[in-house]
Amino acid sequence: MESSKEEYKDFQSFLEQQGIIPLLRKAVAKDRLLQPTTLQKKLIPLIQQDQKHILVKYEDQSGLKLGLYLSIVNLLVEKQETMLVVLSYSKERISELVDFFNNLIKFREDAIKIQAVFKPKELATDPFPNILIANPKVFLSLLKHEDLKSSITTLVMDQIDKQLLLGYEEDLRAAAREFGGKSEARVVITVKETEDAEESVQAIKREFMESALVIRFRQPVSSVEEKLIHYYHVCNADEKFLLLFALIKLNTIYGKTVIKAGSLNECYKIKIFLGRIGAVSYTHLRAHETSLHLVCRLLLEKKKKKKK
Repeated sequence: MESSKEEYKDFQSFLEQQGIIPLLRKAVAKDRLLQPTTLQKKLIPLIQQDQKHILVKYEDQSGLKLGLYLSIVNLLVEKQETMLVVLSYSKERISELVDFFNNLIKFREDAIKIQAVFKPKELATDPFPNILIANPKVFLSLLKHEDLKSSITTLVMDQIDKQLLLGYEEDLRAAAREFGGKSEARVVITVKETEDAEESVQAIKREFMESALVIRFRQPVSSVEEKLIHYYHVCNADEKFLLLFALIKLNTIYGKTVIKAGSLNECYKIKIFLGRIGAVSYTHLRAHETSLHLVCRLLLEKKKKKKK
């Protein structure tokens, strides 16, 4: 698929055009997103049009999580689809997704029930949750519930490359045999745009779906006004915190911000510093290790000034 170059008035206008309900649009309004990403322009309409099988190859900062789950939750509420199941690779990632969904549905908590299941016996069955998040091993055990299998309308395999690296391949294959060929559910697989696990990913894809629409995220060349300007500032360890403080106070950086640190320890130092200076409120800290570097991310939000 080619990238859409259509510009919208703003991100909210795009969501309205795609049929996202007002309460979900309101939930993401605080992020102050100006325009949908290339991936969101492709993915959200496909989900709303009931595309059944999708393989998404994404890159960092592609807007995948918001684009994918916002559109699926919209179907849960608007079209009364019964259940979204997300398979993920770690307790930390599962907890992160629970927080994300809670923020997304905060204006429709009456309509959506979320549950993270770390042990099969924890599953709520009367009724089943609308959003169920588990690792592949637990999900395989849960498939013993015939009513659960028939209730699933969307199955998402979150960052399947990481699931494979952590040894879940056999569980995924077994789940595919139990679930894949017997269900009319929408199946979405997300994988980082890399060739490291390409063969294994394709094998799992074939287990769950005969064919799939493949979406690749490619960052388009921006206009001069939109280009991110890179620059370097050489300073010592103490000065870098002062520089970061100044950038935040001057509103040079705000909203979603990626801070790359040399180690996980450095990342936590930055988190503690930002909390102490009171310039921002941090709502999310994530670190993940790749073959090349450790990336630490902070979602920064300007604190609202209290009315006097």
